[in-house]
Amino acid sequence: MTSNGFDRPLWRAWREAENAAGAALLERAFGYVGVEFDAGWMPLDLLAACPVRRRLRVSAGDPDSDAQMDLDALGIGSGTVDVAILPHTLEFADSPQAVLREVERVLVGEGHLLVTGFNPWSAWSARRPFQRGDLRRARPLAVSRLCDWLQLLGFEILAVEGFFRRPPVDHEGVLRRLERMEQWRYLPLPGCGYALLARKHVYALTPMRLRSRRKEGMGGLVRPAMMNSRGDK
Repeated sequence: MTSNGFDRPLWRAWREAENAAGAALLERAFGYVGVEFDAGWMPLDLLAACPVRRRLRVSAGDPDSDAQMDLDALGIGSGTVDVAILPHTLEFADSPQAVLREVERVLVGEGHLLVTGFNPWSAWSARRPFQRGDLRRARPLAVSRLCDWLQLLGFEILAVEGFFRRPPVDHEGVLRRLERMEQWRYLPLPGCGYALLARKHVYALTPMRLRSRRKEGMGGLVRPAMMNSRGDK
């Protein structure tokens, strides 16, 4: 962690803000199994805040994770995960849409998904090209595009929260003095990061043949006036 600079004041402040935003959204989630699909670039505590009984961390190459597998071809059964967490995972994925499709597959119906990422339209983007190490490989994903992808997969967007509204300066004293800016969520000041909570929907389909037979049967037994009073069409 030291070699990647994650012990610097800026990253410590970032982790605090991201963990707080993620934990607040995860209060709405529930279930038995929670899985964090980790990009492996910075340690976070989002999985610890997940209100489930069993917690697992899956990564593409971190030997300290509970399981290693390709995130766009998960060796996990369909419909077996209650809560999925993607902490900046999509920004480091070769195919973020493929990762989302796999996560949608393994989630149970009405399961929850938490995604965190960098806001590409914030002050952070101006600083990012000067960062060293793995951060330069990140490709920030706009919230609007992420929402479009999730809705195409059948997700309902429950909440989007911006976090870390302070300037990305690596000075502990300055960051502490500006800590109140984290509460300025109603001002036109975008957060440098975002946390998004979505829910997978499963839509029940009524067979057309069954519906038509039901209407035919009722039409022979019930007068139109009675059908209207019951709300049938």
